Amino acid sequence: MERVRKQQLLEQSIYGVIWSVIFFLPLIGEYFAVSGGLEKESINIFKDVADGTWYKNYIAAASEKGYISGFEDGTFKPEEPVTREQFVAMILRYTKTSTEKGEAFSDVEINRWSAGFVYTAVKLGIILGYQDGTFKPENPITRAEAARIVNVATGRIPDKAVIDGMICPYSDLSKSHWAYYELMYASTYVQKD
Repeated sequence: MERVRKQQLLEQSIYGVIWSVIFFLPLIGEYFAVSGGLEKESINIFKDVADGTWYKNYIAAASEKGYISGFEDGTFKPEEPVTREQFVAMILRYTKTSTEKGEAFSDVEINRWSAGFVYTAVKLGIILGYQDGTFKPENPITRAEAARIVNVATGRIPDKAVIDGMICPYSDLSKSHWAYYELMYASTYVQKD
């Protein structure tokens, strides 16, 4: 039972606030270093990101850089899980990858807002679908899926020989997990000679 619970932790969703802060923190740190620091109050462009929240400036900076865009109703929904299609869109915006429309999965129609992002990510080998030919764009992205996508999109290739020589610091991550190497590489510093 404990092993099942631990496996479920790896498959938990990433939430908007957490993703915006963790992934974009190094980039946003550079932004704030140039623009006056975190103490500088950012303009709030999302009506559901209240002034005074610890994450407001991070979200504002990620939005200003063009990595996130929020929803048509002017919200960001910081407490909701990030979906697979939202995550792919953020990654391609971050890597400044030009997109092209196409249909890669039966459940991502060409007129869907994310179709260009999803098609381009498939074409570049950044994402894979499910065995049934679907992508499940509205499903929350898991930490394991996110680690794989970030590694591939940024050209980070896990060195299995190096990782095999490491002690896994995570009690909930077994070597049999499908994204073991991706998660280890994404969460540890591996120095190449």
